Amino acid sequence: MIKFFRYIRKDLMEKNKTGKYLKYAIGEIIRVVFGILIAVQINDWNEQHKTKIKAKNYINKIITDLKTDTLNIDELIVNGNKGVKNIDHYFEFFNSKDATDVKVEQFIDSALSVQAYFMKYYPVNQSFKNMEASSNSSLLNETQRDLLISLAKEQEECGIILESQLEIAISEIQKSTHLLGKPKNFYKQLGTENSQERKMQGLLHIHLRLDATKDLYHYIESRGKKIKARSKEVILALQESIH
Repeated sequence: MIKFFRYIRKDLMEKNKTGKYLKYAIGEIIRVVFGILIAVQINDWNEQHKTKIKAKNYINKIITDLKTDTLNIDELIVNGNKGVKNIDHYFEFFNSKDATDVKVEQFIDSALSVQAYFMKYYPVNQSFKNMEASSNSSLLNETQRDLLISLAKEQEECGIILESQLEIAISEIQKSTHLLGKPKNFYKQLGTENSQERKMQGLLHIHLRLDATKDLYHYIESRGKKIKARSKEVILALQESIH
């Protein structure tokens, strides 16, 4: 191709057609420049297209995480409400006039039989964490990033509060176990009786454990609803980028 251009240039120069040669040369330069610009533009478009696909994949994964997290919170709230009812039912029995003559052992048995299980909240946000760790958070706009960061903080705070409440409940279990003995027939196996005072103190700590567990359920519901509302807001913001 170069030889061909040289041949044309030589032919035009020999025929003293410098003006035509210059026009031809300028035309070729313009064609080359346009060709380069088009190639650059196509390359930029390809890179932008790849970036959009990458961002869309991340966003879809984050949205899936948020929806899963919301479902998990719903399940925790439902189970927590059941636990609250069971705890309230026991305390209604304890506070009733009909229960004034009930022996402390019966209260202990009833309190220990209350179905109130411990629960933890494990945020589902691994996709966003991976995005941040791989320095790809720039694929999101500022509003989306700020919302996700704010949500992550709320999730973390919720986990810390629930963990603290669990520690209180577990501490009360340990105290009641120390006072009442474990297994249940511990003192009987030793051929002795536990004192009424220790039994009452043990029952008190069982009550404190039930109270702490009930508070745990309330925190799950109140904090969970806030996280759900924030997640809904984030999902709407993310969906704007993929529609």
